Amino acid sequence: MATGADNTFSITSSWGPAFVAALTGNNAYLNRYLYPGNIKINCDDTVVFTGTDTGTYDTGGTGTFDEATGKITIDLSQGLFTGSFITTCVFTPVP
Repeated sequence: MATGADNTFSITSSWGPAFVAALTGNNAYLNRYLYPGNIKINCDDTVVFTGTDTGTYDTGGTGTFDEATGKITIDLSQGLFTGSFITTCVFTPVP
């Protein structure tokens, strides 16, 4: 990343609009609990994700940025489901 560049990006859904519906098997959850937030790419290509929803399920995550491919990979933790787990989200640039 370029020194002095704005390396923080806002996203509307970190794990996609169908994630909760797929995990629960209930389509009533489509487009709900989208887990919006901010992705910050640091100079050492580490990434910090901070959830911005007012719910308690968006607990954040960390990851990496691959300068060669433009891919951002984040291990995202959550507090929405009773059992804790971490899901890996990969953001790939659109050509």
